[in-house]
Amino acid sequence: MSGAAQVGDDRGVGGGAESFVGRRSELALVEARIAAALGGAPQIVLVVGEPGIGKSRLVQEALAPVRRRGVRCVRARAAEDTGTPPYWMFRQVLRTLGAPFQPVAGADRFQAFEAVTGALLGAAGDGLVITLDDLQWADPTSMQLLSYFADRLGDEQAPVVVLATYRDTETVGREPLRRTLAALARSSALARVRLVGLSETEVAAALAALTGADVDPRISSAVSRRTLGNPFFVGELGRLLADAGGDPESALPDGVLDVVRDRLARIDVRTRDVLGAVCVLGDASDPEAVADLTGQPLADVFTSVDDAVGAGLLVADGHRFGHDLIREVVRLDLPTVSRLELHRRAAGYLAGVGDSELRSAEIAGHALAALPHGHPALALTWAERAADQARDQLAWEDAADWYGRALEVADRTSAPVGDRYRLQYGLAVSHLRAYDVAAATSGLLRCAELARESGDAEALGRVAIAVGGYTDVVWAKRGKALAEEALALLPDRDSPLRARVLAQLAVDDVVSEMQSSPRTDELSRAALAMAERVADPQAIAAALRARQVACAGPEGAPDRVEIGSRMFELGRRTGDDDARFWGCLWRFDAYAQLGRIVDADRELMAIEQLSERLRNPIVVWHLARSRAALDYGRGRFAAAQADAVTAIRLAERAGHDGGVYALLAMLTLTASLTGEPSLPVGRALTDWPDVTALHGTVAFWYLALGRVEDAHAIYRGLPRPLTVPSFARLSYVAGLAEIAAFFGDRPAIQEAYALLLPHADLMICGGAGSVAIHGSVRLPLGVAAAALGRTEDAVRHLRTAARVNDETGLEPFTALARYELARALTARQRSGDREEAIALATVAASTAERLGMAPLLHKVRIMLDAGGRRPAGPLTARENEVARLVRQGLTNRDIAAVLGIAERTAENHVQHVLTKLGFRTRTQIATWAASRDEYRR
Repeated sequence: MSGAAQVGDDRGVGGGAESFVGRRSELALVEARIAAALGGAPQIVLVVGEPGIGKSRLVQEALAPVRRRGVRCVRARAAEDTGTPPYWMFRQVLRTLGAPFQPVAGADRFQAFEAVTGALLGAAGDGLVITLDDLQWADPTSMQLLSYFADRLGDEQAPVVVLATYRDTETVGREPLRRTLAALARSSALARVRLVGLSETEVAAALAALTGADVDPRISSAVSRRTLGNPFFVGELGRLLADAGGDPESALPDGVLDVVRDRLARIDVRTRDVLGAVCVLGDASDPEAVADLTGQPLADVFTSVDDAVGAGLLVADGHRFGHDLIREVVRLDLPTVSRLELHRRAAGYLAGVGDSELRSAEIAGHALAALPHGHPALALTWAERAADQARDQLAWEDAADWYGRALEVADRTSAPVGDRYRLQYGLAVSHLRAYDVAAATSGLLRCAELARESGDAEALGRVAIAVGGYTDVVWAKRGKALAEEALALLPDRDSPLRARVLAQLAVDDVVSEMQSSPRTDELSRAALAMAERVADPQAIAAALRARQVACAGPEGAPDRVEIGSRMFELGRRTGDDDARFWGCLWRFDAYAQLGRIVDADRELMAIEQLSERLRNPIVVWHLARSRAALDYGRGRFAAAQADAVTAIRLAERAGHDGGVYALLAMLTLTASLTGEPSLPVGRALTDWPDVTALHGTVAFWYLALGRVEDAHAIYRGLPRPLTVPSFARLSYVAGLAEIAAFFGDRPAIQEAYALLLPHADLMICGGAGSVAIHGSVRLPLGVAAAALGRTEDAVRHLRTAARVNDETGLEPFTALARYELARALTARQRSGDREEAIALATVAASTAERLGMAPLLHKVRIMLDAGGRRPAGPLTARENEVARLVRQGLTNRDIAAVLGIAERTAENHVQHVLTKLGFRTRTQIATWAASRDEYRR
């Protein structure tokens, strides 16, 4: 693309008389998008480039004909200063539209977003153009609101276009911008225009327009090289040439910013002082404020503003600079003491005006920027007010920033321990609500230290319960210790806080030890009874969560439906969408385990709706993992992987390791069905937490890949089933049964069979946060029965598994059950079994091929090649050799080395031997071979 072309500043300094050069294709694209939007197809246009490249001027040019038609155009600009309130860009837009921003009380950020969206759509009329400048400086909540508004536009037929600009040179470290850009990129209504420098020909045209005459080609070429075609810099050098009469002998300055400094040097001291005040005040630079900061009479301020406008340094309204780069030069050249004093005076002035409480963020920003010259107590007070205001407006990221800055002052000035605890607790909770688990838990540990220092048992109790629904394996051990410590210090009488601490201890007790205990049930029941006695909704919600964890074993699935319904009703009654979300989520897990997949689907739809309302990252994480679980069960492996990766990325950004590892386990299970040799996200097994039960999924995966020795190494270290927590036990034992059957571990197979049999009519999935639905329990029961030689039981279980999985739409597990049933029928060899086995294997092969289940397809094809028979005759010569080596205890790798073949080929030979002999395990091959004379050598 050719360069962007406003010459001079890109906001029309001096009345916008500068020529607009180049940019014809970019202008046409923006105009076309505006036209489409005004025709009822909402659009989002991002104009991107370095400072001074002409982003705002391009937008200005595109809007000129629209304004002439009377279309409503509003503009907001993010401020580089950190002293802006939450939702600042949208506050500006609403104020221009005559619909002031109304803060929303309560815990529902959706209501705030929906209120703003409704106001904007309601103001659209025959057309609305919203320009948002400098997204790179926007506050996090403005960016989240922009994402929400863009999502809503996709569902509307409103004549609305959003034109947004940002510097793509300043995206590093700006996570809110990065996340918003990623979200906007998914919209089909998005157009992105990246501006680059003007060509040398365009630079020459621009210089001619500024100087009033053609410029010597040597000069235009030198300007082009020096500025790289940046229109702002071209304009500055053009003014210099104009002042010099276009003298080709005029020396060009070494730095283009030096040209701005040269312009500043030509104005008088009073005007420079005014510019310093405007620089510090930013958008708050009304004449009275400037007069207060400079100590000049108001009349003199007006005179200085007029002079600055005439010099092209300020825009006509006198409130802001003609370009951000001019402001940056003024700021850089302000002496430190002068800058600190201006910020101190700005804080004092703004604190004294009538709307100071609404401007707490601005005042706090100035008070903090004035340190150490200013007053620490004033800075701390206003920073905490800004934090509280952001918290009340559900702007958690902004709240965390302000609490953190207030805490820095409190620590530096040795504020009382109670003040430091209050700020630290506010910071930790804000991090938690913004789903920054690592920062939150680190802050909570410091809160605990401060609570102990002050001897405040209730403060310690609040720390213990703060994590709540953000269950994390890493934090749980510390959380358990904190809860026990708090309970020992709290008065032994009913209270909402004591009930909540009891409930949290019940949860942490399970998660920290990764195994259930009778104490979990006792604690959760005691917590719920106390919560009901004190009739506190928050305590009841916490106790219901504890009961859900206590009932997370397979036998508790019906109870969890009831607990979820109680939680949902509590949320409905109190207007708490968080509670409604948890109720739906718990019922989703319970319904999935009960095999009520249609009901689970219904709950998932409700979770999706609540996720849109709450816009809470932890809710989005749970939605992604729940979708992944159901897609996995239905064989939608690509969708399952995509949702799992989304959840992992969310958890990684939050430092939520528990959220990462749960989905890594799900990805390994998906890979075991598809035969993928690697995961879409990389984490070495050695980096997984010390939860060996999770490693069982890797053993399953390795078996699918033919890495038998690696699988066996993991299998040997797996924990006994009864040591695994109840919420994960059913999935764990089901997987263990199949792995043990492969390795012929008869005692383990018998134990798994006995543990699974009482739950034969359930589906295999977790009871508290399911990440994968594996179909009917009868599938691993059938595999185990076959490995134990109980063929009739195997046929019965597998026939039921195939039917149940088919009825519930769990295609991968229908195919697996049909394959295993075909194997069992082949082993039984009754009349009609061979024909049925071939029919079952044929259907299983078709399903496996369609779903991309390579390992299953490979095994089924071997079975079909054998014609569904269990041959009585001898194996092939090669297969006899393989059987002999298996009897000697050689691994596939060893067999490959001995026979000089590939390891994969050795694996195929072993599989052929298993199929032909009707066996399931290498142990069976070894036993069979040991009974035959020809193998005893």
